[in-house]
Amino acid sequence: MNERILAKLKILTSGNAGDEATLSLVLDILIEKIKAYCNIFDIPTELELIIVEMMADYSKSLATGGQDTVNMGGIKAITRGKTRIEYNVGTTTKIVSVGDLIDKYKKQLKRFRKVGSVSMNDRIGD
Repeated sequence: MNERILAKLKILTSGNAGDEATLSLVLDILIEKIKAYCNIFDIPTELELIIVEMMADYSKSLATGGQDTVNMGGIKAITRGKTRIEYNVGTTTKIVSVGDLIDKYKKQLKRFRKVGSVSMNDRIGD
């Protein structure tokens, strides 16, 4: 699975993703954090493309020093006299760790999230 994700990442970034050893390590960390967040043991194939997108964001943020500008497109200010409308061009988010990626993609990861359960063997006081 990791090889497929890294191959798709190379295609998406035109081969400019960065050092393969570093990306492989970051991918391993990302997969484990996603499993922990979603309470799953295996990564479904539907989640692989989201992971590719997350890795592309991470690689892009490495090239820009952790800055990731997102165009929100919201209205920043409106003036009615002499008509002035100002749009919010972009907001800057920092992606410096894999945890930042999880936070940024929580909305997409929620559909893969499973409810955790408490094991009866882990009771306190036994």
